[in-house]
Amino acid sequence: MLQLSQRPLLATAADAALFVDRDRELEMLARAVRLRFNALVLGERGSGKTSLLHFFARTLREEGIDVRMVEASSATAVDELVALIAVAVDAPDAPIDARRSVADDLERLAEAAADGPLVVLIDSIGKPGLVHELFGQQRDEVWRLPFRWVVTGNSADRSGYLAPPADSFFDVVVDLDELTSEDAKDLLVRRATAPGTADDPAADVLRGVAGALAAQVTPRTPRQLLSAARATLLADDDPTTVVQNLYALQHHAAALGRPAAMLFTELMNMGPVSASDEDLLNRLGWTRGRVVQVLKQLEAAHLVVSTTEARGQGRPRKLYEVNPHFHAAQKAGAE
Repeated sequence: MLQLSQRPLLATAADAALFVDRDRELEMLARAVRLRFNALVLGERGSGKTSLLHFFARTLREEGIDVRMVEASSATAVDELVALIAVAVDAPDAPIDARRSVADDLERLAEAAADGPLVVLIDSIGKPGLVHELFGQQRDEVWRLPFRWVVTGNSADRSGYLAPPADSFFDVVVDLDELTSEDAKDLLVRRATAPGTADDPAADVLRGVAGALAAQVTPRTPRQLLSAARATLLADDDPTTVVQNLYALQHHAAALGRPAAMLFTELMNMGPVSASDEDLLNRLGWTRGRVVQVLKQLEAAHLVVSTTEARGQGRPRKLYEVNPHFHAAQKAGAE
């Protein structure tokens, strides 16, 4: 079955076969764990940080290393983050207690490692300030725990994660760059040749355009590549034409600057969306005002169009989407 959804790859054998080698990054993380270093993994949104962490967890377990995964997107305060860690490491009793300090809660986590050191992988911390508060302000208390830490974060928030004193906690910073064109093609081909896709016409199409998508999609992140693959398969036009048009759209957006390219990418992924959409704001890490500003830029370039959606008694909502007639308008203007 062709798997092109936006969900991250998990630590299963089937998903491991779809994981495109990140040899350099995985070796750096493995070396950090062996040397008892703490690591921070930084990448653009959609660069595959969660998939990398799941694959790394699988690798550690195969080596007999005790590893625990923490999905931390729900934490809005440091005590909530500590509580999620406590559940993951099987610490006795939930540590949230308004009468105790975070330092006291952290001390109780040590009881969970009585049988040996743990490797704790923390993904999707929504607020960079939580990283600084736990691994900076509480650095000494965290250092006392018999844990090794690997934490993921967004590249745009790098300075927030590494502001002193948190900078001295993370011994290794691993940057997850965009894929090479060869690895990007490999990612798509693996999806199109996975078990169950042999007789799938959509997989045949994807195999045929994988090289072109890998060469033209920018940035070459897993999210972008899979989004381009979905758009290609859903379109009624010839796949080669779709790929060319897709690249042209991204090229025009990129010419407006990086913020415009980032927002345009999310609109391609999400479809019609308002400037207040929480998912959109979280994906970008922007304020609503910033989204509105960049949407106006894209709309002025005719890359984005807006419609008004009535909502009963409430105020109408303005929705934005990629202009489906952009290429036709460009062609008409050139004639």
